[in-house]
Amino acid sequence: MIDISNSASPTEAGYYDGVSEARGVAANDIYAYVAERADGLSIYRNDLATAVAERENSLPQQFTLQQNYPNPFNPNTTIKFELAKPAVVKLEIQNLLGQTVAVLLNESKSAGLHAVDFDAGKLSSGVYMYRLKADGVQITRKMLLMR
Repeated sequence: MIDISNSASPTEAGYYDGVSEARGVAANDIYAYVAERADGLSIYRNDLATAVAERENSLPQQFTLQQNYPNPFNPNTTIKFELAKPAVVKLEIQNLLGQTVAVLLNESKSAGLHAVDFDAGKLSSGVYMYRLKADGVQITRKMLLMR
């Protein structure tokens, strides 16, 4: 067992001899209990966080479209969106004249957070719109391609 309470200087707090020496390991809150054949019971204290609390509701509550990142970009960016329930999703890129220059998605997606990478390597610098349509709703945002 390694004590990393001081991350700049980790130290050995205990060791594992192998199957024949150790009888079992159990943890409770900030203590680790190691039953050993030769030494009996060793107790190790750990004040570090050892778990992450689970969110009660990990699914989004509504349909959202996040701002692309990075923005401005050259030539790659990521577009994230959340769905509260499964839906057929269409994600397209349009120029300022309203012409579709790319369709990134046109398929069914599950509920949850999704990310789509966009490579604008063939497009010229300028302002573009990305539009997400799902479940009868559409959201549009702007992004800036700078070369």
